[in-house]
Amino acid sequence: MNEPNAIPLGVNAAVELSRQGGALMRACDYAGAGRCFRKGLELEPDNAVLMIQLGMLYGKLGRGEEALALFERAVEVDPKQIQGFHQLGIYWSRRCRDDLAEPMFRRCIDLNHRDVQARHQLGMMYARQGDAERAEGMFRRCIDLNHRDVRARHQLGLLFLSLGREREAGNVFRKILKYDPRNPQALKELDKLYCLIDARRMAEAEAAEEAERAGTAALAAQPD
Repeated sequence: MNEPNAIPLGVNAAVELSRQGGALMRACDYAGAGRCFRKGLELEPDNAVLMIQLGMLYGKLGRGEEALALFERAVEVDPKQIQGFHQLGIYWSRRCRDDLAEPMFRRCIDLNHRDVQARHQLGMMYARQGDAERAEGMFRRCIDLNHRDVRARHQLGLLFLSLGREREAGNVFRKILKYDPRNPQALKELDKLYCLIDARRMAEAEAAEEAERAGTAALAAQPD
């Protein structure tokens, strides 16, 4: 059982426990991470960062109500804690409560006008709701803020496909390959798109041939 490491002299204990817990969490040592976060909160009960970290850990462990309480407490003690509002938005979005999730993501953008993560979440939410115009606007804004945002480009391409805007979708996926030539999602979608276009062209060609045969048969059937 891993206990928190000794805190070096002159180092803020809560900050060091936050760092140690984060490293353990990335290593999937959730028990050790939890001990670090809880110990840190014993030292600083109003540390919003530690609350959010522990809440994210509880979320991974399926302890949703405890996670929610920590996120809500974090933004209560620090109303400018963007990560807390972001986690609240994700919490409610995963539970299909867009009415509660949207204000949380909007709050993130109010606090940081360049927040790409919140806009991405809103774009996916609007796409699920069938609001293509707002979804497209959010994904395009993400790309404006970060031209290398492959995730937003991918979602924009999928949105275009769902709307039958195949040429625009193809352009988006090809743009992804400019930044990430081996991106598996873009390669997969382009392959599907090319197959769809080929199938459509074959169907159109067959229909034209059938129409031509029908026309020839009709002419042959006419009396001299």
